[in-house]
Amino acid sequence: MYKYLVLAFCISILFGCESDPIVRPFNGILIDNLEKLENANQYLKPYIDIFDNECLPFEDCDYCIDQLIDAANGPYQKSIVGGLIFHKDPAKSFLLVEDALRQVPEELRFNIAYAMALHRNGYYDVAIPFYLEYQKYHHEDFRVNYGLAECYLNVNDYRAAYYYWTKHDPDKNANNIHLAMHNIRAKSDQHKYRSELIEKVKNEDVKSAYDLLYLDLNWEYSIWNTGIQEAFIRPDLDLVKKTFGEFSYPYSELGTYNYIKHLIPLNPSADSIQSMLYRAEILINGFRFPNHGNVTADLLNMAFFTRAINARDFYISRGNEMVELAFSFKSIELFKIYADLKGYTKGVSVMANMWKTGWIEFKDEGYAIKYLGSFRDQLTYENAELSAAISNFPNSAKLQSMRMNIGSTKHIDIIPDVVSTLKKEFKTFDSDKERTYTFLNRYFSILNKILTEKESKLKREQESMANPEEQIIE
Repeated sequence: MYKYLVLAFCISILFGCESDPIVRPFNGILIDNLEKLENANQYLKPYIDIFDNECLPFEDCDYCIDQLIDAANGPYQKSIVGGLIFHKDPAKSFLLVEDALRQVPEELRFNIAYAMALHRNGYYDVAIPFYLEYQKYHHEDFRVNYGLAECYLNVNDYRAAYYYWTKHDPDKNANNIHLAMHNIRAKSDQHKYRSELIEKVKNEDVKSAYDLLYLDLNWEYSIWNTGIQEAFIRPDLDLVKKTFGEFSYPYSELGTYNYIKHLIPLNPSADSIQSMLYRAEILINGFRFPNHGNVTADLLNMAFFTRAINARDFYISRGNEMVELAFSFKSIELFKIYADLKGYTKGVSVMANMWKTGWIEFKDEGYAIKYLGSFRDQLTYENAELSAAISNFPNSAKLQSMRMNIGSTKHIDIIPDVVSTLKKEFKTFDSDKERTYTFLNRYFSILNKILTEKESKLKREQESMANPEEQIIE
């Protein structure tokens, strides 16, 4: 089994593997060598500073990562770098963490790092013993309970999953749960995507210039927080200027976008936003739309927020242009503005068709949920549109829970649906508007109730079989 596992992993990351993965923890007493870890941190500090401040903003992501890896000489340094680069290159991160554990298998921190690396890559059965071994030494660490709950769920040991989820009251460990989720599921492709966009901009691809600045100005730091990636703004704007010219539309529009984005936290006046839009000759007074759907959507949202543009008037006068641009660029963000304004102007009766369009044409999960929710009472367990939506959005806990809720009223065995909903919720935290653990609690409670009822029924049947003379025969 494990040979197939390592082969799949090596192929998936296209990175050299020389031996089978470690499949069980060190058989002995683990150590926690803080002194070696601190020494490794001190040694790496100047390299990490160069990596963050001098390399990543200006050089290709892969080049910077390889330079940092080359600076790591021993297992403790490799483990630190492996943890640092996970959000930038999960594949290389995994191999560094694994290499550190191979060299010092008794190091406690290497065991938890490897457990989490296995967990991230979906090797739940292999991760479990490493989590359990670490928990012997740090039984209060909720990262372990969180990890074991998800891992056991994915190897179909539902009782163990429930036990570890409830072992330490989740309501008293909300921050730890969210930290554990971030450590496992945080976005890890943005730096490489940026490098790809930079290469395309150098080849004079206009769309990539807009994609690049939109990425920089809406960087996902966690599923709860997006913001401006300040270190990248100036070099990326300079690249746009160098490639397309100081007086080009891309540089003018993106420079204005950047300036307004930085102003919004300072509560700028409507006049100041209008003045900037006017100088760039975009959006107001019949001026052109920027040549990018999501950038246009963000600028419109900020203009509406500051009342530099009246949203209702804009919809009436330029709604058709807006929706045409949304379709042209397949921009769900711009379509959302159009749909909201149309609903506000025309009334909710038009919204079901808009929601279906958002789902089918723009591949948006939120609109699929709204559309199906608009006739929730008529949905059946085997509804074709619900099945299609679940297929379209395979990680959607909300859609899966729709089917689960329907099944619960139809005397259908919903354990597969509850488990599937839980697995998806672990990956996304998307059932709750605030992206919290609340619905994991709810779904685990449902699972426990069903399992308890099944176990009680089975026990009664076994007792009845064991004592046939007690049965009343009519």
